Amino acid sequence: MLDIPNDFPLHKLVSQELMQLCIGSNDIVLRFYQRDEIESMAEKWKPGATIAIDSGFELSDKGRVICAASNEDLGNSAGGLTVLLRQIICSVERLPRNELLLRFSKGHALHLVTDEMGYESFHIELDGDMIDVAAPFSGA
Repeated sequence: MLDIPNDFPLHKLVSQELMQLCIGSNDIVLRFYQRDEIESMAEKWKPGATIAIDSGFELSDKGRVICAASNEDLGNSAGGLTVLLRQIICSVERLPRNELLLRFSKGHALHLVTDEMGYESFHIELDGDMIDVAAPFSGA
């Protein structure tokens, strides 16, 4: 089982802006930037979190799903995620089954889903720490 540790700083995703979306045939990588906290008038940015999606996602706008993919069609269905470029994460919510819901500045919500078979579903690299996430083992 690859859980999101309770002490993993998911709150540090908030205020990060999606600057790059990389679409592969079997994965999607989201690269974020964050404001650099320095004492200057010029706005400075530094690399932030990276989220790699291996299993699937649902993208919604005002509660309506506008784009979704499972691991079978991940690369082919990921183009709709481009609406998230230049948007800032406003909140992060933990969901059952080790899933996450990221809410963005223009009202979009990205639901990171976990694989039904228990395979690694997404990975988060944040401040030098990396976690691999999968659905909890059901023990059937």
